[in-house]
Amino acid sequence: MKKPLILALLMASLSVNAQLNFPPASPEAHFTQQVGFARITVKYERPLARGRKIMGGLVPYNGELWRTGAGDCSTIKFSEDLTIGGQKVAAGNYSLFSIPTADEWTIVLNRDTTMHGTGGYDQAKDLVRFKAKPETTNRFYEAFTIEVQDIVKNNANLYLTWENISVKIPIQTTADEKIMADIKKKIVDEKGTRPMLLFQAANYYYENDKDINQALAWIQQTTAQEAKANFLMTQARIQMKAGKHSEAIESAKKSAEVARADKNETAAKIAEAFIADMNKMHGGAMEHKH
Repeated sequence: MKKPLILALLMASLSVNAQLNFPPASPEAHFTQQVGFARITVKYERPLARGRKIMGGLVPYNGELWRTGAGDCSTIKFSEDLTIGGQKVAAGNYSLFSIPTADEWTIVLNRDTTMHGTGGYDQAKDLVRFKAKPETTNRFYEAFTIEVQDIVKNNANLYLTWENISVKIPIQTTADEKIMADIKKKIVDEKGTRPMLLFQAANYYYENDKDINQALAWIQQTTAQEAKANFLMTQARIQMKAGKHSEAIESAKKSAEVARADKNETAAKIAEAFIADMNKMHGGAMEHKH
């Protein structure tokens, strides 16, 4: 009885050893991108065009659900709550599907991440659905690509791209809310007055178009305690944005002086370039006032 079993196992082993090994037709991809405080992790397989018509062909424009990848369902994981495609989404791991058409795509996030392709898909488990517009790319993409790009001010865009078509999906994180809450806690509530703390808050307000007068108040408190070249240069920029051009020139001059005293020629040149630009903008009027 044992001989047939041994023979069968031997034949199976020989059969496997007789096969050639090839890389997968749709290579796996896995990446994590931090945006703001959030970590976005995508896992998917990348089918290749291989000379085939993709959009409107292999990926039909007939209202069918597409796996948005190959093999097992593509997944996207968020480490914290955020907004994607205009929809608020809780932290978690979700499967990613789409319903492509020539003029508009429906993007689907579903709670079931165990599916192979669309097999077993249940619309009742959808977390959100939202619309996105396809755009023509300026180059050909042989492999289906998911990527996070355009990371600006703690927000970004998620791109689904294949052939000559790309769909852009905006992502907004809660970083600004958290930073503003931290500023309120440490400066407003706890009355923090350390120069670096006030400088960081003033600079954040300046760079993110918050209350410029509050930014000015904080940076002036900073430089009153510690007149560093970089603090004074930030004060100059805030004063310029607040319309206080003469004061901005004076702060930049002080920044250049402090920088030179510290043998920081780079910072001095930055301050002097700022002064030159201000004088050009105002026809030298700032310089003549003094």
